[in-house]
Order: sequence, then C-alpha cells, then structure tokens
Amino acid sequence: MTTQTALILALARNERNLDLLTGLLREMDHTVQTATTVDDFDRLVDEYNDPAIAVLDIDGFTEAVWERCEQLQDRSVPVLALTGSPPETHRAAAFRHGAQTVMDKPVRKAELKASIRALLEGHTDA
Repeated sequence: MTTQTALILALARNERNLDLLTGLLREMDHTVQTATTVDDFDRLVDEYNDPAIAVLDIDGFTEAVWERCEQLQDRSVPVLALTGSPPETHRAAAFRHGAQTVMDKPVRKAELKASIRALLEGHTDA
C-alpha cells in the first residue's frame, strides 16, 4: 500500500472538527470514512478490513474510546489521537491504549499532515 489513496477511518463527536479533518485528509488524496459515535465507528471497523490508519478526536468520548484504540492496535492499525490539551494522564492513557501519536488541539495543519504521512509510511513498512 502506498501513502496515496489510503483508507483512513476518522472518529469525532464534533461534526465541524470532523468536517475539517475529512477535508484535510481528502486534500491529501486519501479515502475517508467517518463516524460521530462509537457505535458508528464500530460499524466502520467491521466493514473496512484494512484501514491504513485511524484518526480519533477523543474529546467528548467516554472510556469506550480506549477499547477502540486497543482493537485497532490488535489489528495493527496505527492510531492518531487528537485531544483538547488534556492533563498528562489523558495523553498517557492514549499511548497506553494503543495510540501511536497524540496531538493537542488546535492542531497545525502542516504538523497534522506530517504525522499522518509518518503513520502511513510506518504502516506500509510493517
């Protein structure tokens, strides 16, 4: 798989943030499937067997989001977690539950793109 037209799963409760994220990913020539609830995200994970990466905006979600991180890690799907400047314990939890990258919002577009590219390159090397 190349970094072009990779399938990326995205989860965010805030629809505006999800729209911005989707736009950025499509701008990078990727296919994006989105969800605003954990249940909808579960359906995406079941439907799409081999996503290249998942981007999870964890703000507003319960502990259930950590289970999704672990499930993706078990499937060797890299996870990038976005969060609104959490206490250090939230960052540590994201890493502990399988996120490879955690970025604090607001995220700079260039940094987000670079992180996504790095995760995609790492995924294709696996």
